[in-house]
Amino acid sequence: MLTVDVHITTVEGIKRTEPYGEHNRCDNCGKPLNKTKNIITGGQLCEVEWACCGACHDEMVEKGCAFEELGDMTYRQQKY
Repeated sequence: MLTVDVHITTVEGIKRTEPYGEHNRCDNCGKPLNKTKNIITGGQLCEVEWACCGACHDEMVEKGCAFEELGDMTYRQQKY
């Protein structure tokens, strides 16, 4: 079975590699759903996308998909 990893940078700047699909994650920074306080959906985000905070939402609207910009299954740095 093929395992795909994602690259995450925590709010503290620590870079980690974690299995993709293990958690439902913010589409911008990769923060797991169980660690977020709020989620933002709809509007200018695609139907299945969600953001964990206003800063991630704004960055997604401005820059688009993190994977398309950064490549190699890499999320942008977490904000909070």
